[in-house]
Amino acid sequence: MAYSLQPVTRAEALAHRRAAATPYKSFLVVAAVSALTLLVALPYVITGRSVAVAGPVVVVAAAVTVAAAVGARNAIRQMRYRIAVRLAGLRLLAVVVGGVVLIWATGQLAGVVGLTWGWQGLKLVLALAVVAGIGYHLATSTLFIGDVLGLRFRATLVPWAEISQVVITADDARGTVEIAALGAGKNPVPMPARDQEVLTDLPYRTVVGARRFHLDRLRWAMNQSGRSDIALVERTGDGERPLGRANRWP
Repeated sequence: MAYSLQPVTRAEALAHRRAAATPYKSFLVVAAVSALTLLVALPYVITGRSVAVAGPVVVVAAAVTVAAAVGARNAIRQMRYRIAVRLAGLRLLAVVVGGVVLIWATGQLAGVVGLTWGWQGLKLVLALAVVAGIGYHLATSTLFIGDVLGLRFRATLVPWAEISQVVITADDARGTVEIAALGAGKNPVPMPARDQEVLTDLPYRTVVGARRFHLDRLRWAMNQSGRSDIALVERTGDGERPLGRANRWP
């Protein structure tokens, strides 16, 4: 997806986000409903019960879920620049598939031991556990987000009003890029230092894979601030090299 580097005002950035949020929410609701339908129908196919009815439902629900998920992903990419951990998609797939298998296996076990009166309640609990697992994955798989709200370093959101400079540095040997931000005005509480971090003089930072980092997308994210005084700097072994300012790129 191409990210425009044309200057935008704060009002324009907010309007763009609102416009993209409507299709995103619609796709998300469709994906959730179809995924729930798939979760309910799949055990009937696996166990051989009502295959004639449940089989087509599973196929349609799976197709709709995938299509809606792709649509939601494309819509949200217009709202933010996100960098996730390696193999985040496969991890999410493992959570979903593992949840389906767990519910099916528990149902089989319930049938063997004759547990009938509490099975529906247990199935609901397991389904909620799968949803919680998906939420945990989404919360822990994010390394960086840049959007109209500010910059998020892992779980720490830094509003644009509190940012005066964005700094990047590359580690070619490790194949990583570190993104950091300098606070504006007040003394922020620095994030705890992690392995591979070198920009520890800056309060907010995260290390991402170099293949997942795109300079123009970071510039686009900085434009969403609506400001033109936030500098982007690259730090190297020879010092610091200015790369421009938000909404005033060379």
